[in-house]
Amino acid sequence: MRYVVAPDGNLLVDYSQRLPGRGAYTCLEPRCIAEAVRRGQFARTFRRSLPTIAAGDLQSALGTQLLERILGLVAVARKAGQVLSGSNLVLDALGSPEPPALVLVAEDVSAGIGDKVSGKAAARDVPCWRCFDKATFGRLLGKEERSVIAVRKHALAASLHQELIRFTHIAGEN
Repeated sequence: MRYVVAPDGNLLVDYSQRLPGRGAYTCLEPRCIAEAVRRGQFARTFRRSLPTIAAGDLQSALGTQLLERILGLVAVARKAGQVLSGSNLVLDALGSPEPPALVLVAEDVSAGIGDKVSGKAAARDVPCWRCFDKATFGRLLGKEERSVIAVRKHALAASLHQELIRFTHIAGEN
């Protein structure tokens, strides 16, 4: 994980590793971030005093950037024609000979639909993630609310799965 100092002197998380300037690095483990803050390693790396930094704030900023990356990957997968949405389409895809690479289930979906999709995904060894809400899924897809999204097997699905794992690890979600 890369961090940079902004012109105003605040420490920024640079998940995309595109911000200019000298960077400081930690692993993606929450304990590594907390230890770097506790030991004052950022001030030492940048050779300057920094405003008081809380490890929780850095983790929160990282979680926000991970969420933006996840949403961006879903949007790109949609544009690439790799997304199915709606519980019926996703359930049909999970029953097909070539199941999707992963399934996203909205957090506010009814228990019946969520359990049905999750169960069928588990039976086919398809990773299933509960995240976001139906309105967010709908906005991502340019449609009305959607409760379930499936991403076909594609490089985008692998990237999305990796980012979901990272988000879960950093944010302690799912």
